[in-house]
Amino acid sequence: GQPVSVTAEGGGRKTEHLGEIAAAAENRPLSAEEIKEVFSKIDKFPFAPEITVETDGAFIPRSVLNAIRRGVYSDFFEGALKRRAPLSVDIKKIIGGDCDNVNIAGNNGGKQSEILVLSSLPVGDGKTVVFAPDDYFGAETRKFIDYHGEKYLYLLPEFSRIELDSLEETAKAIGGIYCENLSGIALARKWGVKLFLGTGMNIFNGTAAGEAAKICDRFALSKELSVAEAEQIACGAVLRRGNVKLMDLAYCPYGGDCKNCSAKAIGTLTDEGGRSFKLRRVRLKGCYFELYNCADLYLEDDERHDTLKNFVLYDRDTATTLAVCGKNAYSKIYPVTSGTGRRGVE
Repeated sequence: GQPVSVTAEGGGRKTEHLGEIAAAAENRPLSAEEIKEVFSKIDKFPFAPEITVETDGAFIPRSVLNAIRRGVYSDFFEGALKRRAPLSVDIKKIIGGDCDNVNIAGNNGGKQSEILVLSSLPVGDGKTVVFAPDDYFGAETRKFIDYHGEKYLYLLPEFSRIELDSLEETAKAIGGIYCENLSGIALARKWGVKLFLGTGMNIFNGTAAGEAAKICDRFALSKELSVAEAEQIACGAVLRRGNVKLMDLAYCPYGGDCKNCSAKAIGTLTDEGGRSFKLRRVRLKGCYFELYNCADLYLEDDERHDTLKNFVLYDRDTATTLAVCGKNAYSKIYPVTSGTGRRGVE
């Protein structure tokens, strides 16, 4: 007999496990399908394994296979966590040579670009825009499809499969999607569109970066990084201006009475200190609510990153004005903060 050998491979990592010597079956051997069934149980781990089995009439108790499965998956997962790249490493070294397809400052002769996140069309064509509408089936969405410029459709992380399916034609017509998590990779492949991985995506997770390198066209660094941390990374986009989302609400703050709802697209919540926070309603099949900071972000541009400017709370004319404002002029229109730019998130 031969020892039981199990190999788990993916995302640039490989784990091998050797078990006890398998005996020849006296009665009925375990079939390849039965072994696959055991290893298809992923327990708590975020895996979607593709399983290949080679066996020649051996018998292995299921309890032994289950123990091997748990050990292999645990080792593989822990190893993947340890592969998180340090901030001092160039993102190109993290995701390898495949990132030459990524549209980033480091791949564009050092030329930086401005990327606007908007809920209404900008003035004039030719801008790079992430479209985050208040109403995905509204008139502004139809107009945005005809906009001439590099463009992406913003997808909320909370959207259900049914809601995403309803946006497929719109996403294809626009030609690109902006996503905050790994679901964007699968959707971009399925729909055949460009992919912009946003500020909610952890591009420094080794597994995520490896998958992203195969398909993403743009990516942003986490908005939790400080300016000093971002400067250690040679490329990508950085959120430097505009509205900062604090959270997505998991409930309707207006009581959930849709029939009698008179809520506006932009509302206000006030804390005990009297500070006003903007509450944005997003409509698709149902309503979603986003809470934004009481002050806008303002950080100076640099020469290493594309600049991401988020103006989803403002109309077209206001967004157009703020996009070109210096800090003093901006602060006269809306209060500004450096956010986590100085210290980051500890």
